[in-house]
Amino acid sequence: MRLLSTTLKNYRIHRDLTVEFDPERTLIGGPNESGKSTLVEAVHRALFLRAKGTGGPHQAMKSFLGGHPEVELRFEAAGRRYHLAKRFSGQSGATSLTSPGLPALNGDAAETELARLLGVDCEANAKAACEHWAHLWAWQGQSAADPSDHANRQRDPLLQRLGQAGGAANLMQSERDSRVAAAFAEVAAGIFKQGDKARADSALARAEAEAATAAAQHASASAQLQKLRHALDEFTQSAAALAGLHADLAKLNAEAEATEKKAVRLGALQQLQARQAADLTAASAVAKGLQQADDDIRALREKTARDEADLAPLATEAERLARSLEKTRADAAAALLAYDTASDRVRAFRQLQELAAAESALFAALARRDEGKQRAEQARSLARSVRALEDELSKLPALDVAQVKRIQTLESERLAAEAALQAMAAGVDVVSADQPVRLGNRELRPGESDLVTEQTELTIGTGTRLRLRPGGGTRLADARRALQDAQTQLAKQFDALGVPSVDAAVELSRRRSELAAQVKSEKVRLEDLGLADAEKKLRAAEDECLGLEADVVRRRSSLSAAPKPVLDAAQAQQSLASAAAALREAETQETSARALRDKTSKALAEAETAHGRHRATFEAQNRALADRRAQLRLLLERNGEDTPRREALGKARTIEALAQKTLSETETSIAAEQPELLGATQVRLKRALEDAHRRRQEAEQKRAVAEHTLRADGTLNPEEDLSLAQARLEGAEERLASVRRHAKAVQLLDTLFRSEKQSLAAQFTQPLVDRVSAYLQALYGPGARAQIEYDGNAFSPLKLSRPQVEGGSAIAFDKLSGGTREQVACAMRLAMAEVLAANHDGNLPLVLDDAFANADPDRVQVLQRMLDFAATRGLQIVVVTCTPSDYVGLGAKTIALSAA
Repeated sequence: MRLLSTTLKNYRIHRDLTVEFDPERTLIGGPNESGKSTLVEAVHRALFLRAKGTGGPHQAMKSFLGGHPEVELRFEAAGRRYHLAKRFSGQSGATSLTSPGLPALNGDAAETELARLLGVDCEANAKAACEHWAHLWAWQGQSAADPSDHANRQRDPLLQRLGQAGGAANLMQSERDSRVAAAFAEVAAGIFKQGDKARADSALARAEAEAATAAAQHASASAQLQKLRHALDEFTQSAAALAGLHADLAKLNAEAEATEKKAVRLGALQQLQARQAADLTAASAVAKGLQQADDDIRALREKTARDEADLAPLATEAERLARSLEKTRADAAAALLAYDTASDRVRAFRQLQELAAAESALFAALARRDEGKQRAEQARSLARSVRALEDELSKLPALDVAQVKRIQTLESERLAAEAALQAMAAGVDVVSADQPVRLGNRELRPGESDLVTEQTELTIGTGTRLRLRPGGGTRLADARRALQDAQTQLAKQFDALGVPSVDAAVELSRRRSELAAQVKSEKVRLEDLGLADAEKKLRAAEDECLGLEADVVRRRSSLSAAPKPVLDAAQAQQSLASAAAALREAETQETSARALRDKTSKALAEAETAHGRHRATFEAQNRALADRRAQLRLLLERNGEDTPRREALGKARTIEALAQKTLSETETSIAAEQPELLGATQVRLKRALEDAHRRRQEAEQKRAVAEHTLRADGTLNPEEDLSLAQARLEGAEERLASVRRHAKAVQLLDTLFRSEKQSLAAQFTQPLVDRVSAYLQALYGPGARAQIEYDGNAFSPLKLSRPQVEGGSAIAFDKLSGGTREQVACAMRLAMAEVLAANHDGNLPLVLDDAFANADPDRVQVLQRMLDFAATRGLQIVVVTCTPSDYVGLGAKTIALSAA
């Protein structure tokens, strides 16, 4: 059976979709919600679900787009090509099945024939129909399920095909063998339950129960005897232990009493030691204080003597520094007076120089003012001339060269038109006349003439009328119009420019050009002079003169003896040079005086600093000497003079030595008592006493328990009871051994028959195992094997063994990882499809809907090798995936669906 193509209409998200399947490899790819799973579901429903129906599967295929779901499918089966069409419209659903050369089938007949072709039950309900060919349709999310379930659902066709492959001959047994095997199996079933447990109503179970009862009685008698013997041993041991413990307790109590007395003596000695140590500390403190005071007095006396010796030269140096400071002050005052005098002279000469400079600047400003007046007057004259020329130019009509050329051009055109007209017109001359002569509307007098350029009447008097027709035809009219146009254009130009003639226009243009050139020339001269700038500079010069005059007056008024005023610029320059020379001499003298002032000021500062520093040192040492003298007086007042103080020190040292001696004797006595061991001894004895009391209490309890056991559980002869129980046990065990040998023999024969049957079954399933293993080796390499067993009723769960994993041991399917379960289940599906394909012209489709969700990209590459291997062995592989790029290496026909 092979899928060829399908067309879906109004099926869920598909409005109208047609897909052509490749005979061997088809890859259906697209994003989520693109309808990939819907496509393969529609193919499955068309094959197995009846068109008529209103259940859940029929409702689920309805489209939100409207209309009834329709599926058309072209496929090959039984050596023919078929076209199947189903419309799922509830109870009015329709089915048609056609094949070239065969009658068309519709309705139930089509459904029945389709079921026969596919080898399924035509009357199956909707739920069962959706499960048809589940071993060939790996639905999304179900690809990792145990494939042995699918094998058991297809058990009968699988067994048929495997039997035809050569396994059935191995299962042939004789009828007698079957009866014997069944008999032993029945006997074994009557003796044993599942496993090796005996049935409750069997002879083996009764023998086991009798042996168990005898064993229990024997164990009870033995335990009772052991219990009494143990109680007697416990009583004897407890009594002996109590006797020893009484002696131990007496010895420990005596040792504890002696240790306590020793602790009392040690406590008294330690109290005495504490008092003596306090006395020694007090005596040592008194002696130390007296010794320290004596040392302090001696040291202060030595320091005071040194300070007094060091202070005398400091006083002499202080007097010398004071005299030097007075002399330096006098020199500094004289230098300051000389500098002030020099500064006053410099100030006076500077004032004279500044006055001379101001007078010289005043004469220079007066010269600039006069020059500015002359230049401003020239600029004003030029400005008046420019205004006059501009006024004359503004009165002339605005006429430029281009306009003059335009007028001249129009005049030339008029003259040319007039000459052309005259050349073609007729002339009329009145030489003499005795009656009035009129040419058109114009009267001609004798001696006048005119040109006739168009048809015109000539009237002489009142009775004579002549019609004059000049030659030229249309050319004359054109010439006449050209002359009129030229005259009109020229008149417009004359009116616009305000000129009467061409000559007047030429003369006017010449005059305007001449005036414009004069204006431009005068403006250049005026710009060079700069009227506004000249007047501005004149005003500035006048302001400067006023300021300088006021400055000269102010400077003269500030001088106590001002020189005579200067009369001109030369005299002002001479006065300025004399004042500058006098100022330079005064400044030189001032510089010398300043240097002397600075030198004496620096010397004064240094002298004052040295005097102050020395004075501070002298006063500090003097204060330190006074402080030491005061300290010495205080120590003598507090500790007494030398003789009584030294007597008190000797007495204190004697008391300290005596206290040290008594303390040493006490410490020797304490050491003899070994205080460091006493505490440990007390702890040890306490611990030993507590342990002895505890052991005595335990021994008393054990003795009481043993005595109670001997009194309560005693018997006349426990050893005789034990011997009787032993005899009963041996008889029961002998009977059990006999029954068990018989049961085991029956079980062994049943096991042998079963083992042989399983061996034959293993040979029966070998073709299926070989096919699964071949696909597994495409995934995991050489050595990968599947283990599948058939017990006569069902296939057992599949197991996988790989040499590189756990030493090649078989691993149950449910213990494998999710990705490995998907891959192994696919291998099993491929193998089953390959075995069952013989019932369908050697070909079956296998649909894998996102069957490898847990496989990484590297494993998907290896999976493609297995799928390609299956395609080469006659299967039609259809892969549905969200990631078609992962299956590029499969070389399949790709059908790309886009998102709805």
